[in-house]
Amino acid sequence: MMAGAGIEATVTKVRSDEAELSRITGAKAPSGTPLDGGPAVPRPKSTNAPFRGLGTSKDTSPRRRRHVPKGG
Repeated sequence: MMAGAGIEATVTKVRSDEAELSRITGAKAPSGTPLDGGPAVPRPKSTNAPFRGLGTSKDTSPRRRRHVPKGG
């Protein structure tokens, strides 16, 4: 796609803590001032239950396996 558009990419190897990465991306240290100029509003504390993994349900009763007799 880039070749069709006549664009040639420049490859630069950098690590996350190098100044060259900040120069390329234009990253700056946060100023602490919200973009809209107003005071920052604290978020309400989440009251959700903690994540307990996928496939859990409210039914906490132990699961029983179906017995399959051997040879039959």
